[in-house]
Amino acid sequence: MEPNLRADFQTSINAAEQRVEQKVEEMTGHFHEYFEGIRRQQDEMKLSMEKEFVRKDDFKEFREEWREAVRDLKSMIKQSGK
Repeated sequence: MEPNLRADFQTSINAAEQRVEQKVEEMTGHFHEYFEGIRRQQDEMKLSMEKEFVRKDDFKEFREEWREAVRDLKSMIKQSGK
Protein backbone atom coordinates (compact mmCIF):
# COMPACT_ATOMS: atom_id res chain seq x y z
CA MET A 1 0.00 0.00 0.00
CA GLU A 2 2.82 2.39 0.78
CA PRO A 3 4.26 2.31 -2.79
CA ASN A 4 0.83 3.19 -4.21
CA LEU A 5 0.42 6.03 -1.73
CA ARG A 6 3.89 7.33 -2.56
CA ALA A 7 3.14 7.18 -6.33
CA ASP A 8 -0.20 8.98 -5.87
CA PHE A 9 1.48 11.63 -3.74
CA GLN A 10 4.23 12.13 -6.37
CA THR A 11 1.59 12.41 -9.11
CA SER A 12 -0.26 15.05 -7.11
CA ILE A 13 2.95 17.00 -6.49
CA ASN A 14 3.87 16.87 -10.18
CA ALA A 15 0.42 18.10 -11.20
CA ALA A 16 0.61 20.95 -8.67
CA GLU A 17 4.07 21.95 -9.93
CA GLN A 18 2.79 22.02 -13.52
CA ARG A 19 -0.15 24.25 -12.52
CA VAL A 20 2.18 26.64 -10.69
CA GLU A 21 4.60 26.79 -13.63
CA GLN A 22 1.73 27.40 -16.04
CA LYS A 23 0.37 30.21 -13.87
CA VAL A 24 3.82 31.83 -13.57
CA GLU A 25 4.29 31.70 -17.35
CA GLU A 26 0.83 33.19 -17.86
CA MET A 27 1.51 36.05 -15.44
CA THR A 28 4.95 36.66 -16.96
CA GLY A 29 3.29 36.95 -20.37
CA HIS A 30 0.85 39.57 -19.07
CA PHE A 31 3.65 41.66 -17.57
CA HIS A 32 5.71 41.31 -20.73
CA GLU A 33 2.81 42.66 -22.84
CA TYR A 34 2.24 45.47 -20.33
CA PHE A 35 5.88 46.58 -20.38
CA GLU A 36 6.03 46.33 -24.18
CA GLY A 37 3.04 48.67 -24.33
CA ILE A 38 4.71 51.15 -21.99
CA ARG A 39 7.92 51.03 -24.04
CA ARG A 40 5.95 51.61 -27.25
CA GLN A 41 4.17 54.63 -25.75
CA GLN A 42 7.47 56.03 -24.47
CA ASP A 43 9.04 55.69 -27.92
CA GLU A 44 6.05 57.37 -29.58
CA MET A 45 6.14 60.25 -27.10
CA LYS A 46 9.89 60.70 -27.59
CA LEU A 47 9.47 60.82 -31.36
CA SER A 48 6.61 63.30 -31.03
CA MET A 49 8.68 65.52 -28.75
CA GLU A 50 11.60 65.46 -31.17
CA LYS A 51 9.32 66.40 -34.06
CA GLU A 52 7.09 68.97 -32.40
CA PHE A 53 8.82 70.52 -29.38
CA VAL A 54 10.96 73.08 -31.20
CA ARG A 55 10.95 72.68 -34.93
CA LYS A 56 14.13 73.68 -36.68
CA ASP A 57 12.39 76.31 -38.80
CA ASP A 58 10.74 77.86 -35.75
CA PHE A 59 14.03 77.89 -33.87
CA LYS A 60 15.84 79.48 -36.82
CA GLU A 61 13.16 82.18 -37.05
CA PHE A 62 13.38 82.83 -33.30
CA ARG A 63 17.17 83.06 -33.48
CA GLU A 64 17.01 85.61 -36.31
CA GLU A 65 14.43 87.70 -34.43
CA TRP A 66 16.57 87.50 -31.29
CA ARG A 67 19.68 88.65 -33.12
CA GLU A 68 17.78 91.56 -34.64
CA ALA A 69 16.41 92.55 -31.24
CA VAL A 70 19.89 92.43 -29.69
CA ARG A 71 21.29 94.56 -32.53
CA ASP A 72 18.52 97.11 -31.98
CA LEU A 73 19.19 97.11 -28.24
CA LYS A 74 22.92 97.60 -28.78
CA SER A 75 22.31 100.52 -31.14
CA MET A 76 19.85 102.10 -28.67
CA ILE A 77 22.44 101.80 -25.89
CA LYS A 78 25.13 103.23 -28.14
CA GLN A 79 22.89 106.19 -29.10
CA SER A 80 21.87 106.92 -25.52
CA GLY A 81 25.55 107.07 -24.52
CA LYS A 82 26.33 109.85 -27.04
